Amino acid sequence: MPYCNFKRNNSLQWTPLALKIIENSDEPLKILDTYKYSFAPRSWSGSLAAEMEKRLPLIDELKEHQDKSVANWAIKQQLVLEDAIRQEREKELNEERRRNERFE
Repeated sequence: MPYCNFKRNNSLQWTPLALKIIENSDEPLKILDTYKYSFAPRSWSGSLAAEMEKRLPLIDELKEHQDKSVANWAIKQQLVLEDAIRQEREKELNEERRRNERFE
């Protein structure tokens, strides 16, 4: 896993090794494309959208990267992830509405 859960504030952070691999790679975008598959939560409780949102700071951190290709990748991936979060929130709201309608 290229990131870990920082216990103090329950946020996700890149591992030093993951950042070092990005820095030293001749093809950092291939590395990042591999890492992004780990952004999809495999298990969670509660809102999937909220769990997905926890990954945004990882991408945000890379938007200031010295390698412009990495920074551009992060800008693009942030938009993709934000769109997926919006879609998941809509889905969750619709499911909640359906559940509430059944109890009325």
